[in-house]
Amino acid sequence: MGLLGIPFNVAGTFVNGAAFLAALVVLHRWVAAERGEAAAKWSVMVLAWCPFSLYGTVIYTEGLFLFLTVAALFCFDRGQYRWAGLWGAMATATRLPGLALIPAFLWVTWRQQRGLKALAAALFSGWGVAIFSLYCWLRFGQPLAYLIEQQDWTRPGDVRGQMWLKQLAQVAIGPENWDKGALVNLSHPLLVVLILGLAGLGWQVRRWQVRRWLSQAQLRPSSDPAPLFASEMGLYGLAIALWLVAGNPLINTLMVLGGSFLLWNQRKRLNPLALAYGVFGFLIIYGTGRTMSVERYAYGIITLAPALGLVFARYPRWGYGTLVFFGLLLATYSLKFAQEFWVA
Repeated sequence: MGLLGIPFNVAGTFVNGAAFLAALVVLHRWVAAERGEAAAKWSVMVLAWCPFSLYGTVIYTEGLFLFLTVAALFCFDRGQYRWAGLWGAMATATRLPGLALIPAFLWVTWRQQRGLKALAAALFSGWGVAIFSLYCWLRFGQPLAYLIEQQDWTRPGDVRGQMWLKQLAQVAIGPENWDKGALVNLSHPLLVVLILGLAGLGWQVRRWQVRRWLSQAQLRPSSDPAPLFASEMGLYGLAIALWLVAGNPLINTLMVLGGSFLLWNQRKRLNPLALAYGVFGFLIIYGTGRTMSVERYAYGIITLAPALGLVFARYPRWGYGTLVFFGLLLATYSLKFAQEFWVA
């Protein structure tokens, strides 16, 4: 782009944005072929409206990485192993979480007995990070320079798992109580308990209303479902209230722990390759022990989008409510990002 005289800011934004758009197209095509048009549309909307899609529109690597990984997965699933190896190598060169492609490819190759071509594609995917390591060696004299630099994101003295304990504690009891090491402010934990208690009660009420509405619908097909909508709106309101109380630590926790549960919950409906990539992607996240920017790493596991898309295709009202919440977060994060505040 520099040779063409295009400014870096313009070129970087264009490349990342175009790659993100291409990722949406490939994802739609893959999910539509596997699970139908409804699941495909919801998957695309989840990926596009997730608040961390912000990083697919600015000069970051999210858009490019999402495109390369979904292209590699799509081609491997279709048996186009040359393209799968090429896209996979580019993905591992772009970001280290792309390494999850290699064990995912190997697992599916073994389980489905795909043969030597699939094995070669899996192994060739590792050449991306190998070539980048060679570049770091020639440029900086250290082939693992990118790993050494990552240590700056970890505070000295932190033990593995300590940051996750802090994250969960900030959600449950609040940052102030965690920092003081004592319950100096009872309002945060009491509000969390109150909101969760009301949510549990609201969920039970909704289940009772569903059973009642179904029994009435058998007798009167035109029975009014308005009470169901009212209870669901109440649950949406409680979810927003919990976010206002717990803040970003709640979003980070939901992206990782909630994403892991989502994969397990949809394991029988997901494509085996998509499931394998998601599992190995989360293993990398858990293996680092880090929580900083972990929500962006979870967003980079593109198979979470079809997992949630399958749920929303079955329960569309929950999907619309979630997209509204996503839109609220996306607008909030965009304003903070534009003012140069830390987002994720």
